[in-house]
Amino acid sequence: MLQAADLATLPTNDAAAGKWGLAGLDLASATSPAAPVSMMMNAVAANVPAGAGLFEFPIYNPTNEPIHLSVDLTLPAPVSTGSPLTVATWNTSSYANRWVYRDTTTNIACGSVFDDPVYVPDYSLPGCNIDPPLGGSSTPVPASGNVPAADFTIRAWMTDQTTTTLTELSQCAGCSTTPVGSNRVRVTVLVPPRGSVTSRPPVKVTIMPALRPNAAYRPAGSTASPTVEFSAAGQFLTGNNLASATACVQWSPGATSPSPTTFRCTRTRSYTLAKYASSITVGGTGGQFANLATGIAGDTTATPLHLGSNTFRMFSPSGASWSTSEPAPPAL
Repeated sequence: MLQAADLATLPTNDAAAGKWGLAGLDLASATSPAAPVSMMMNAVAANVPAGAGLFEFPIYNPTNEPIHLSVDLTLPAPVSTGSPLTVATWNTSSYANRWVYRDTTTNIACGSVFDDPVYVPDYSLPGCNIDPPLGGSSTPVPASGNVPAADFTIRAWMTDQTTTTLTELSQCAGCSTTPVGSNRVRVTVLVPPRGSVTSRPPVKVTIMPALRPNAAYRPAGSTASPTVEFSAAGQFLTGNNLASATACVQWSPGATSPSPTTFRCTRTRSYTLAKYASSITVGGTGGQFANLATGIAGDTTATPLHLGSNTFRMFSPSGASWSTSEPAPPAL
């Protein structure tokens, strides 16, 4: 049953259930995994439910019978007849190998050596080096493309409404996968009954059309290593930590002395050679319809015509479906 008042909205996040809204995946998140953007960059097998939501809406099963529910999602138009690509687009910017850094207060004894005509710290001692790392690139790498039709899917989460626990429902074995009409994708799930205790609330299922992960969103130069969230330069970046280095950038009692003394490094710069995403945008998904069909048997679901307009939901994003950027960290 689809309630007239339950309109399509942007998805909410439930980290415990692995449920994330696409618009809520934020590169600027200060903690991990508050918004794990990397989940959209690591491809998974086609038969594994994955991806973040474009929109969501609830349906209910108030009966004492299990119900098969089919959801047909309309896709953005193909770029040309028969093309596997849609007119929806993605654009990214990233760094393939950039040295980012963070300064911290330290107190490292670095001795002294005579460097005529003054004494200087012994740069050969651990933690006393002053040279910044070599290599790396500060040039952002842009990339863009069209979103494949195969990247659009439907996910569903169930709750009995007596707890806050969400359980994901996946495509049921032997159930219909053929949508009604062209340029659509279908998923069919089995919705459990409420049960014989009529005082219990109906089973609630949140339907979430979603965009599946695509390795094309990964930072430039990514290899087989999974993209992850990692701490660098005082924030969380999305990509990979490639190397690290340190250098002293502040001395006490100064950088030189006319007489022997124990120099101390009082500020250390910690460098990370990072491969990371700096911005991601997905747009052009347009207005999408999610049409419902139900049935006792999963292979023969049909639209419940007696419900009239309460057999579908439409969502049309204002602007991009996903647009996020990473605040620029201190970097070379």
